[in-house]
Amino acid sequence: MKHLHLALTAVLAIACLTVSGQESGAARTLVQSWNPRLVRRLAEESVVLARNELKALPVDLAELKRVLVIGDGADALHFGDSVVPATSPLSAIKREEVETADLVVVLADGEPGTGARLKELVTWQVPRLVIVVRSEKLDDYTWLERAKTVICSFNSGIEEPAALVGILTGAVNPSGHLLRAWPTENPAFVLGYGLSYTDFKINRAGVARRTDQEDNEDFLIQAELANIGKYAGKGVVQVYVERGGGLKELCGFGKTPRLSPGHQAQVEIAISPRDLARRALDGAYAAMAGEYRLHVGFSSTDLVGCAKVTLSKDYRFKE
Repeated sequence: MKHLHLALTAVLAIACLTVSGQESGAARTLVQSWNPRLVRRLAEESVVLARNELKALPVDLAELKRVLVIGDGADALHFGDSVVPATSPLSAIKREEVETADLVVVLADGEPGTGARLKELVTWQVPRLVIVVRSEKLDDYTWLERAKTVICSFNSGIEEPAALVGILTGAVNPSGHLLRAWPTENPAFVLGYGLSYTDFKINRAGVARRTDQEDNEDFLIQAELANIGKYAGKGVVQVYVERGGGLKELCGFGKTPRLSPGHQAQVEIAISPRDLARRALDGAYAAMAGEYRLHVGFSSTDLVGCAKVTLSKDYRFKE
């Protein structure tokens, strides 16, 4: 219970960090005084690696001589004593600065003109260009077609700089996944999408129906997840419900502990009638008796298994 209280306090404080674009000093103090390690871990596990086409990440610090960090808050990224990054605002960046750097990290916020600047930047000859998108809404997304390395860091809180450095250098293997398709207007990445530096495989998956003394039902998803790649990391198994018509909604997920290459772990995900519920025709929030399909996989479009389950009665819930 104590750990749950600390986690809830940290999450609430992170959510309050920015109010009308201004940082809340009280929230920062609250988070730091309670459990800064927990806040950092939450940040590390929320960051999503959306694209890594050229395997530019993770970087080896020993190979870096000049790092350029561009954007608001760039001076907060510290790579250690061996690398002292130069910083610059996005609006003032010059092409010759970018093309002579070993690593360029762009922190892209939702300020007007950000998307247009990124559209220009991705055409330059940059050996390693990493774009960290910190806002779900930019004014232009055409740059996404040419961007090779993209990180989404929408709600990472005050430990975002440390989390980003850990992910860039491989000290942390990204395990975050998108809460919704992004960008919203013309999605390039689907719900549940997220990459890792390693690869995972679901070896087997099954579902068991359970009932309690009052004959209330739930379903236990059990999946064995194996790390078949070259890096240690955490894998995420997602469960989607299909009620008919092909539409699938996320109804549960589970994450493994850190797995070394060649190791596996079992993930258990309990799916209750509430997880299957939706708005009924009479306005009630309900899971009606009948058949449902539960899909297991790594995102809303990367699904590897399906099972039919049946609710024997209707369930209605308060909001």
